[in-house]
Amino acid sequence: MAVNRSLVLYPRFADHGVRRGAVYQSPPYNHTDAWRTLLRTHRNDIAAAMKIPPEDFRWYAAFHDEGNHPHVHMMAWSVNPNQAYLSKDGIRQIKSTLTNQIFRQELLHVYEQKSKSRDELVVAARKAMLELAKAMREMTCTLGHYDAGFTLRTYTHATRQKQDEAAQTMGSFMAQVM
Repeated sequence: MAVNRSLVLYPRFADHGVRRGAVYQSPPYNHTDAWRTLLRTHRNDIAAAMKIPPEDFRWYAAFHDEGNHPHVHMMAWSVNPNQAYLSKDGIRQIKSTLTNQIFRQELLHVYEQKSKSRDELVVAARKAMLELAKAMREMTCTLGHYDAGFTLRTYTHATRQKQDEAAQTMGSFMAQVM
C-alpha cells in the first residue's frame, strides 16, 4: 500500500495592489498551466522533502480558481509503500520552495530594499568612524601626544555625552532605515 500525503498550497495574494475580488495577475498563477509548470519544475524538490527517490515519486494536483485565491490541492506518494515521510520540516521546505518561486518578483523588491538599507548603513558607519578618527586626531594634538595609539592606550574610555550622541545617531539612522 502506497503512503499518501496531501499538501494544500495557499499562497497569499493580499496587499499586492489588487482590488478585492479581482483576479491576481502577477505572477500568473491564476490558471492550470502555470501551476502544472511550477509543480513539474519542482517535483524533485518535493520528492526530496518527502524522502522519496525521484524515480518512485508520483503526484496529482487539482487547481481551484477562486477569484483572488487561486490554489492547488496536491497528493503525492511513492510507488514503494515503504517510502515517503512528510515531516513538518518537509512541509516547510516544500512551501518555501514554491512560495519563493511564486513571489519571485516581489522578493526582488525586498532584496533591493535590503541592499539599499545595507549600503546606507555602511555609509553612516563610515561617516561615524571618520568623525571618531578626526576627534581622536584632535585629542591627540590637544594633549600633545605623538600618535593616536598612545592616546588610545592612555584614554580608553568615552565620555557619557559621546556615548549618548553615538547611541542617538545610530537610533535615528535605524529608525530611518526601518
